Amino acid sequence: MVFLNHPPGLYPSWNYGIPAATQNCCTICTVGDLLPVDSLKRLTRTIRQFEAAAVISAPEMLDDKGRSSKRRWPIHQIIAESGITEHMLIKPAEWVAMTLGFFPAGHLSRSAGSLYSTKFLKENPFPAAHGHAGDCVWALEMSRKARWVIDPVVKSYFWLHPISANRPRRSEEKVRGASPKAESCFRESEAFLLSAGIPKDFVKILADAPHQQLEKAMIQIRYNALGKSLFRRFLPEGIRLNQSRRQVEREIAHRHACTRLLARTLGANTGAPSHRTCSH
Repeated sequence: MVFLNHPPGLYPSWNYGIPAATQNCCTICTVGDLLPVDSLKRLTRTIRQFEAAAVISAPEMLDDKGRSSKRRWPIHQIIAESGITEHMLIKPAEWVAMTLGFFPAGHLSRSAGSLYSTKFLKENPFPAAHGHAGDCVWALEMSRKARWVIDPVVKSYFWLHPISANRPRRSEEKVRGASPKAESCFRESEAFLLSAGIPKDFVKILADAPHQQLEKAMIQIRYNALGKSLFRRFLPEGIRLNQSRRQVEREIAHRHACTRLLARTLGANTGAPSHRTCSH
């Protein structure tokens, strides 16, 4: 066993440690995350079978007392909606569409319960210039470059650490950092998505994803600037901002619903995609 020390910094620390890996596959775990040996063996077989860059599983969420939590990530929703019961290679267009559809939440389960090709990670390190959105930005950048596999049955566990005091700042940081990348990814992928059979009305919905999240973050910043008093929601500006926020949240909820609708087709797709449509 080798211990490496690195100054604070999540993704820089990951990128520092990954080159030291000597096996063909590697996983990244934060304190408290658990990946049983049997699960690791299965993930290793799967990544070799599909020659994948990453195999993603949906970890069981545990609270700070080790109890099962109801909190869910997009990967949980994708598996539940698709009904897949075995590992599956996801088509590039579907992966791009779902990544943008759930933006800014990534599918990587914060790397808990996932296994990566070491070579691929060494060649494609996690970006460190986007705050705590590095894994989300990486998923966007690698959408069409990597081979993604989802395994719905692997047992893994993610420890939900208490929310830190700077969580609002991190959320803003995440959106500010990831939004330009998401917009760039959409522009580069729009024609590809359409040619692969992703419905035009859904592609149009995806185009708004980066702006929606950034607009919601900016509305919250302006609302917070009104002060900490509970009465700010009764101020004319507070009322206007809350109305704007609710409208954006409805648009985001609609995008998520359409993305879940797309996920339902994964288990049935064996040839050309045959997606349901989703419009406003």
